[in-house]
Amino acid sequence: MTPKELSSPSCARHLAEARTVATVLVREQRHLTQVALSHRLKRDVSSLSHCLRRLELRKAYNRSIGRRIGRVRRKLMERREASL
Repeated sequence: MTPKELSSPSCARHLAEARTVATVLVREQRHLTQVALSHRLKRDVSSLSHCLRRLELRKAYNRSIGRRIGRVRRKLMERREASL
């Protein structure tokens, strides 16, 4: 998925979920903010926060969500290490 797709006006489920996962990962980083992400994705920060809350609720009863986030996190870490 490209940054252009993530920042598109589309509300397609796969894009919305990807934006929410990005919000989760940004929240884990001290040097990144949801406000900066909202500008990058051309979304209102409150929309991202709302999606994040919904994801947290779904994650409580759907373990696959946590595993998917973990896979994305690992891929990002691998890319980061490879670029160093």
